[in-house]
Amino acid sequence: MPLRIGVAVPVHNRRALVSLTLDSLLCQAGDLRVVIAVVDDGSTDGTYEHLLGRYAEQLLRVEDRLSGEVCDLSPAGSVLLIRQPNQHVSAARGAGLRALYQIGCDAFSHQDSDDLALPWKLQALAETLREASGAGLAHGRSQDISPEGFLLPEGAGDHERPFASHRPGGSLWERARRGGFRPGDLGKVNYIHNQTVLYTRGALEAVGLEDLYRPDLRYGEDWDLHQRMERAGVRLAFCDRYVALSRLSPGGLSARQAKAPISPISPTSIEELIARRDRLMGAGQLVDAYQAAAQVAARQQTNESEAVLAEARQRLVELLCQAREQARDKGQRGAALSYARQVFALSPCAAAAAALVELSATF
Repeated sequence: MPLRIGVAVPVHNRRALVSLTLDSLLCQAGDLRVVIAVVDDGSTDGTYEHLLGRYAEQLLRVEDRLSGEVCDLSPAGSVLLIRQPNQHVSAARGAGLRALYQIGCDAFSHQDSDDLALPWKLQALAETLREASGAGLAHGRSQDISPEGFLLPEGAGDHERPFASHRPGGSLWERARRGGFRPGDLGKVNYIHNQTVLYTRGALEAVGLEDLYRPDLRYGEDWDLHQRMERAGVRLAFCDRYVALSRLSPGGLSARQAKAPISPISPTSIEELIARRDRLMGAGQLVDAYQAAAQVAARQQTNESEAVLAEARQRLVELLCQAREQARDKGQRGAALSYARQVFALSPCAAAAAALVELSATF
């Protein structure tokens, strides 16, 4: 019987990005049954309505905790949609994990609503738990992407750098790979990237389902949870593989300095930005056109701007897919893999996931 893994995705006002996150989770590799609990934490931008329409055929259950309405839909569905009043991301994440526990999932993960799970994330973490007999928490590596979805060099982004940068005795991930951390070290340094975790049922039970996240914390809630798990006797295991892609915020330093294939854009008005977007689209300058379209969509948040963004993304992805196949035909598998990972970062669909899994198997 396939392992049933539940993934909690808290979301607040990210209508334009949350679908990419969910799509990356719906195309996971391996003999798994993935159920996603999306918890809309009081969004005001139409996120809840967008999810109802976009995933209508995949809904397992809808719980509107504002109105009290609960609707059970397809037993074979993969998405449990919950709406609740705004209570902060950790409260929403906890609500999702509890809902997944109640429907009987075997293991549990979570993903922020602007980040992506690489196609092997859940399979690789589940294998890590199986191989580390008795472990209750597996964690791995995550690579940063720019706000628009361009891959940053490994170790270069604000989210990844604390784990990957050199320290005496090696980076945090190198020490985790060597088994260099002892019980209690987690209280001194957070060496677990919170977008890369997988918990067993026992790990959640060890800290109590109603006490997963402390309501008084607004930063480091996951670090606190993992320390309490360890103190309760939960063993930790490291998966030495990149399993997620973490999106940087637009204002972050490494997002501004990212060496992605984009040109700087500094228009003085939204009208100038729209004109630039349309001019670049017409000229076939697809990378810059996509970046401009992403900025327009972020500022306008209208159906029209999001439709143009989707078109710009699709045209860019088609170009990158061509480059991926050309590199593969020439035997340039390293280049083909790089293109495949970038395609997935921009458009995490089933076809992109399959191509990335196939190419990754050769390295």
